[in-house]
Amino acid sequence: MIKPIETIYNGYRFRSRLEARWAVFFDALDIDYEYEKQGFNLALNAHRVKYLPDFWVPGLKGGSGGWIEIKGTPPAPGSQDDLGPSLLAICSEKPVFVFWGEIEIPHINTIYHCGSTTRGEIYGARWAWSDCPHCHVLGLSYLGKVSLLPCGCYKRHHYTETFEYNAISPRLKAAYTAARQARFEHGETPIPLLKDERQRTEAIAFARDIRHLDSWVTP
Repeated sequence: MIKPIETIYNGYRFRSRLEARWAVFFDALDIDYEYEKQGFNLALNAHRVKYLPDFWVPGLKGGSGGWIEIKGTPPAPGSQDDLGPSLLAICSEKPVFVFWGEIEIPHINTIYHCGSTTRGEIYGARWAWSDCPHCHVLGLSYLGKVSLLPCGCYKRHHYTETFEYNAISPRLKAAYTAARQARFEHGETPIPLLKDERQRTEAIAFARDIRHLDSWVTP
């Protein structure tokens, strides 16, 4: 059996490189998360599972929060990787999104790497992060549809069909790229993307102060 490599990043000891890469993705977009926040004894009818979810993301679903699970492959029906997220969704009354496979930049011809369970059953694989072109709220929606984001901008501003899908906005593409390119070997630490010019300026000033500018900042 091949065991994933534990990876230290942002103060957490992730159980795999894949989990750490998703953390880089979240940091690049300023998405708050807690890793392995709490374990649960989940029980429903005859089913009993001890389960430790990967990520709690408080900003999901308009701020009501949700869980994100990272898997190397799609959960096999009836397996613990299938049963755990399903019971978690039922018992916590929060959505559970299950990401599987390597991080990819989604496009219209791909099957997205995410399923969702809201009633205890993992269904579909065609979920993706979406970016509202008006208020720039981020969320997970079916096919990356802006119309399904909690902000409601799509309907309120009468966007045309051209703006219904926004799973590959510039900042989403940049975050996917940062996660895919993240390296942790030999003490390397990925630096999350800077959110705006003010932060970039502050980071450059700080780097100059500690005399490490040339090691990671391009003027």
